[in-house]
Amino acid sequence: MLPYTEEYFKNYFEDSEPFESIRPSKVWYEERKDFSAKSIGENRVSHADNKGYELLQGKPIFEGELLGGCIDSIYDMLTPYTHKDEPNIIKEYNIFPSLEDWTGKIMFLETSEVKENPETLRKMLLKLREMGLFEVINGIIFGKPQDEVFYEEYKQILTEVVGNNDLPIVYNVNFGHATPRCILPIGVKARVDAINQEITFLENPFMT
Repeated sequence: MLPYTEEYFKNYFEDSEPFESIRPSKVWYEERKDFSAKSIGENRVSHADNKGYELLQGKPIFEGELLGGCIDSIYDMLTPYTHKDEPNIIKEYNIFPSLEDWTGKIMFLETSEVKENPETLRKMLLKLREMGLFEVINGIIFGKPQDEVFYEEYKQILTEVVGNNDLPIVYNVNFGHATPRCILPIGVKARVDAINQEITFLENPFMT
Protein backbone atom coordinates (compact mmCIF):
# COMPACT_ATOMS: atom_id res chain seq x y z
CA MET A 1 0.00 0.00 0.00
CA LEU A 2 1.38 3.42 -0.93
CA PRO A 3 2.28 5.66 2.05
CA TYR A 4 -0.37 8.32 1.32
CA THR A 5 -3.10 5.69 0.99
CA GLU A 6 -1.95 3.83 4.09
CA GLU A 7 -1.96 7.03 6.15
CA TYR A 8 -5.61 7.78 5.46
CA PHE A 9 -6.79 4.17 5.33
CA LYS A 10 -5.59 3.50 8.88
CA ASN A 11 -7.52 6.48 10.19
CA TYR A 12 -10.86 4.83 9.40
CA PHE A 13 -10.40 2.17 12.06
CA GLU A 14 -12.32 2.92 15.24
CA ASP A 15 -9.30 2.58 17.53
CA SER A 16 -7.23 5.08 15.55
CA GLU A 17 -6.71 8.76 16.21
CA PRO A 18 -9.14 10.72 13.96
CA PHE A 19 -7.40 12.89 11.39
CA GLU A 20 -8.31 16.51 10.90
CA SER A 21 -8.42 16.71 7.11
CA ILE A 22 -7.46 15.17 3.79
CA ARG A 23 -4.71 17.06 1.99
CA PRO A 24 -3.25 16.60 -1.50
CA SER A 25 -0.50 14.10 -2.04
CA LYS A 26 2.84 15.66 -2.89
CA VAL A 27 3.44 13.00 -5.55
CA TRP A 28 1.44 11.02 -8.06
CA TYR A 29 2.21 7.65 -9.62
CA GLU A 30 1.93 6.13 -13.07
CA GLU A 31 -0.22 3.03 -13.00
CA ARG A 32 1.40 -0.31 -13.71
CA LYS A 33 1.30 -1.59 -17.27
CA ASP A 34 1.96 -5.18 -16.24
CA PHE A 35 -0.02 -6.86 -13.44
CA SER A 36 1.58 -10.29 -13.76
CA ALA A 37 3.69 -12.04 -11.11
CA LYS A 38 6.90 -10.78 -12.68
CA SER A 39 6.00 -7.24 -11.56
CA ILE A 40 5.96 -8.17 -7.87
CA GLY A 41 8.40 -5.98 -5.99
CA GLU A 42 8.73 -3.37 -8.75
CA ASN A 43 7.91 0.15 -7.63
CA ARG A 44 5.55 2.43 -9.53
CA VAL A 45 7.07 5.43 -11.30
CA SER A 46 6.50 8.48 -9.11
CA HIS A 47 6.26 12.16 -10.06
CA ALA A 48 6.90 14.92 -7.54
CA ASP A 49 4.83 17.53 -9.38
CA ASN A 50 1.30 16.97 -8.13
CA LYS A 51 -0.55 20.28 -8.50
CA GLY A 52 -2.78 20.02 -5.44
CA TYR A 53 -6.47 20.89 -5.39
CA GLU A 54 -7.38 23.17 -8.30
CA LEU A 55 -10.43 25.44 -8.00
CA LEU A 56 -11.96 25.63 -11.47
CA GLN A 57 -14.90 27.88 -10.59
CA GLY A 58 -17.17 29.02 -7.77
CA LYS A 59 -16.48 29.69 -4.11
CA PRO A 60 -13.33 28.07 -2.72
CA ILE A 61 -15.06 26.85 0.46
CA PHE A 62 -18.26 24.78 0.48
CA GLU A 63 -19.95 22.12 2.59
CA GLY A 64 -22.28 19.18 2.20
CA GLU A 65 -22.63 15.43 2.61
CA LEU A 66 -20.47 13.37 0.27
CA LEU A 67 -22.17 11.43 -2.51
CA GLY A 68 -20.79 10.14 -5.78
CA GLY A 69 -18.43 7.64 -7.38
CA CYS A 70 -16.84 6.66 -10.66
CA ILE A 71 -18.57 8.60 -13.45
CA ASP A 72 -18.13 5.66 -15.84
CA SER A 73 -20.17 3.44 -13.51
CA ILE A 74 -22.72 6.17 -12.85
CA TYR A 75 -23.25 6.62 -16.58
CA ASP A 76 -23.67 2.86 -16.98
CA MET A 77 -26.43 2.98 -14.37
CA LEU A 78 -28.32 5.62 -16.34
CA THR A 79 -27.82 4.51 -19.96
CA PRO A 80 -27.42 1.25 -21.94
CA TYR A 81 -23.82 2.30 -22.69
CA THR A 82 -22.31 -0.99 -21.49
CA HIS A 83 -25.22 -3.25 -20.46
CA LYS A 84 -28.57 -2.83 -22.18
CA ASP A 85 -30.65 -3.99 -19.22
CA GLU A 86 -28.77 -2.08 -16.48
CA PRO A 87 -30.80 1.19 -16.59
CA ASN A 88 -34.08 -0.74 -16.32
CA ILE A 89 -32.84 -2.66 -13.29
CA ILE A 90 -31.55 0.52 -11.66
CA LYS A 91 -34.91 2.22 -12.20
CA GLU A 92 -37.02 -0.75 -11.10
CA TYR A 93 -35.26 -1.05 -7.75
CA ASN A 94 -34.73 2.71 -7.19
CA ILE A 95 -30.98 2.24 -6.88
CA PHE A 96 -29.84 5.60 -8.23
CA PRO A 97 -30.29 8.54 -5.81
CA SER A 98 -33.21 10.83 -6.57
CA LEU A 99 -32.92 14.57 -7.19
CA GLU A 100 -34.00 15.10 -3.60
CA ASP A 101 -31.22 12.77 -2.41
CA TRP A 102 -28.65 14.87 -4.29
CA THR A 103 -29.88 18.19 -2.93
CA GLY A 104 -27.25 19.93 -0.81
CA LYS A 105 -24.64 17.24 -1.42
CA ILE A 106 -21.03 17.48 -2.51
CA MET A 107 -20.80 15.32 -5.64
CA PHE A 108 -17.51 13.47 -5.99
CA LEU A 109 -16.66 12.09 -9.42
CA GLU A 110 -13.64 10.39 -10.97
CA THR A 111 -12.79 8.58 -14.17
CA SER A 112 -11.75 4.94 -14.45
CA GLU A 113 -8.76 3.10 -15.85
CA VAL A 114 -10.52 3.18 -19.24
CA LYS A 115 -9.39 6.81 -19.52
CA GLU A 116 -12.44 7.82 -21.53
CA ASN A 117 -11.76 10.39 -24.23
CA PRO A 118 -12.86 13.97 -23.52
CA GLU A 119 -15.96 13.80 -25.68
CA THR A 120 -17.17 10.70 -23.84
CA LEU A 121 -16.69 12.53 -20.54
CA ARG A 122 -18.69 15.41 -21.99
CA LYS A 123 -21.53 13.02 -22.81
CA MET A 124 -21.45 11.56 -19.30
CA LEU A 125 -21.56 14.98 -17.66
CA LEU A 126 -24.34 16.13 -19.97
CA LYS A 127 -26.45 13.23 -18.73
CA LEU A 128 -26.05 14.43 -15.14
CA ARG A 129 -26.83 17.99 -16.23
CA GLU A 130 -30.03 16.85 -18.00
CA MET A 131 -31.17 15.28 -14.75
CA GLY A 132 -30.83 18.65 -13.00
CA LEU A 133 -28.15 17.48 -10.56
CA PHE A 134 -25.86 20.47 -11.08
CA GLU A 135 -28.66 22.79 -9.97
CA VAL A 136 -29.19 21.18 -6.56
CA ILE A 137 -25.76 20.09 -5.30
CA ASN A 138 -23.43 22.33 -3.29
CA GLY A 139 -20.29 21.57 -5.25
CA ILE A 140 -18.19 19.03 -7.16
CA ILE A 141 -14.85 17.46 -6.29
CA PHE A 142 -13.24 15.66 -9.22
CA GLY A 143 -10.50 13.07 -8.87
CA LYS A 144 -7.11 13.13 -10.57
CA PRO A 145 -7.29 11.29 -13.91
CA GLN A 146 -5.21 8.12 -13.95
CA ASP A 147 -1.71 8.84 -15.29
CA GLU A 148 -2.91 12.46 -15.79
CA VAL A 149 -4.32 11.42 -19.19
CA PHE A 150 -6.56 14.20 -20.61
CA TYR A 151 -5.77 16.25 -17.50
CA GLU A 152 -6.32 19.69 -19.08
CA GLU A 153 -9.08 18.55 -21.44
CA TYR A 154 -11.19 17.23 -18.57
CA LYS A 155 -10.87 20.57 -16.75
CA GLN A 156 -12.17 22.48 -19.74
CA ILE A 157 -15.09 20.12 -20.30
CA LEU A 158 -16.14 20.29 -16.65
CA THR A 159 -16.52 24.06 -16.71
CA GLU A 160 -18.20 24.02 -20.12
CA VAL A 161 -20.78 21.33 -19.39
CA VAL A 162 -21.85 22.03 -15.81
CA GLY A 163 -23.68 25.15 -16.98
CA ASN A 164 -23.84 26.68 -13.50
CA ASN A 165 -21.02 29.18 -13.06
CA ASP A 166 -21.75 29.55 -9.35
CA LEU A 167 -21.26 25.85 -8.63
CA PRO A 168 -17.85 25.23 -7.03
CA ILE A 169 -15.66 22.68 -8.80
CA VAL A 170 -12.43 21.46 -7.20
CA TYR A 171 -10.23 19.31 -9.42
CA ASN A 172 -7.28 16.93 -8.96
CA VAL A 173 -8.34 15.39 -5.65
CA ASN A 174 -6.50 12.16 -4.72
CA PHE A 175 -9.27 9.56 -4.76
CA GLY A 176 -10.54 7.05 -7.29
CA HIS A 177 -8.52 5.10 -9.83
CA ALA A 178 -5.40 7.28 -9.83
CA THR A 179 -2.67 6.63 -7.27
CA PRO A 180 -2.12 7.46 -4.53
CA ARG A 181 -5.68 7.60 -3.26
CA CYS A 182 -7.60 8.32 -0.09
CA ILE A 183 -11.09 7.13 0.86
CA LEU A 184 -14.17 9.38 0.71
CA PRO A 185 -16.99 8.04 2.92
CA ILE A 186 -20.45 8.43 1.39
CA GLY A 187 -22.94 10.28 3.59
CA VAL A 188 -20.42 12.08 5.80
CA LYS A 189 -20.68 15.88 5.96
CA ALA A 190 -17.51 17.58 4.82
CA ARG A 191 -16.04 21.00 4.15
CA VAL A 192 -13.91 21.54 1.06
CA ASP A 193 -11.40 24.37 1.34
CA ALA A 194 -9.44 24.99 -1.85
CA ILE A 195 -7.56 27.90 -0.25
CA ASN A 196 -6.08 25.85 2.58
CA GLN A 197 -5.97 22.72 0.41
CA GLU A 198 -7.99 20.47 2.70
CA ILE A 199 -11.16 18.42 2.91
CA THR A 200 -12.39 18.26 6.49
CA PHE A 201 -15.00 15.89 7.90
CA LEU A 202 -17.53 17.77 10.02
CA GLU A 203 -18.81 14.59 11.68
CA ASN A 204 -17.38 11.26 12.74
CA PRO A 205 -17.44 8.78 9.83
CA PHE A 206 -18.25 6.00 12.31
CA MET A 207 -21.42 7.72 13.53
CA THR A 208 -23.26 7.91 10.17
